[in-house]
Amino acid sequence: MITLFNIFKYSHIFFICSANVIYNKNNYESHVKTLDETNIYSWNGVSDSSIIGNPYVYHITTNESYFNMEGYVLFGELNFVLQKGLFTSFINNDTKILTNIGERMVAPLQSYINISLEPYSSILCYGAELNLSSSNPYYIPPYTYDEGFVDIYYNTYDNMNFKDHDHHINNGTNNATNSAWNSTWYHAPWLLINTKSNGWIWWHQHPYGVVYVPLRGCIILYCYNDNDDDCYETQDSELRYENLGVVYREVIKIKKGYDECIFGVSDFYINEPLGQPIFYPQQMELKEFVNRPLRSHFTI
Repeated sequence: MITLFNIFKYSHIFFICSANVIYNKNNYESHVKTLDETNIYSWNGVSDSSIIGNPYVYHITTNESYFNMEGYVLFGELNFVLQKGLFTSFINNDTKILTNIGERMVAPLQSYINISLEPYSSILCYGAELNLSSSNPYYIPPYTYDEGFVDIYYNTYDNMNFKDHDHHINNGTNNATNSAWNSTWYHAPWLLINTKSNGWIWWHQHPYGVVYVPLRGCIILYCYNDNDDDCYETQDSELRYENLGVVYREVIKIKKGYDECIFGVSDFYINEPLGQPIFYPQQMELKEFVNRPLRSHFTI
């Protein structure tokens, strides 16, 4: 993983924290190609919560055959995002089909999943380690609604909470739309952004951390100084994690041959004031307590 390090001072003691992690084909942990030519790329992580650290990431693409997976979720929340094709979930005799780019299924710890990816389809999974158990490993039944926890849930185009013009790309002047699913204590947030022209997003930070999921037609540059030629780049399928409190800006470009860029943003908690990104009018107005990473990176 390519990691940018941020050094900041607190109470006369220096700490080092990971500022960002970019997941691409140059730094994956493993690549498995099944007999039916399904490709599974995986990247190691730290946690299923952005407040703690960067997530595990998986990219699964099928060829001419179906890909099936089922079992109990062992290590934490799993987020499955449809990139293309069809994704089917079979839960408690209920079948749910995701057909639109950016639709998401969230499987909490202890939930049971049974999923199928159709031929020529692609999903991105982020969160906990994707390690399922074929038998129930728990001494108590999985949590229920009565106990304050939720089972598997879906973010689909027919249950979104709101859809609105984006107010941040080019300071709101860009031709971009936000589709959003509200967060709660037990529901992870999900924001899907569609922009039809190139743009930029000014200096900001995410107090709870953030995960970016480029899905189609995107080149997104993440910049930590004023030089557009000195930025970190991600394209479609290349996720990026940014630690809490790190200030950066973005340049968004539409790839040649596409008429729009579609990407998802998660783990910033729409309904909480501290979960909203904090924007700064000018770079020189940043306060000393705001963490800004050094211009150096290391491979781990």
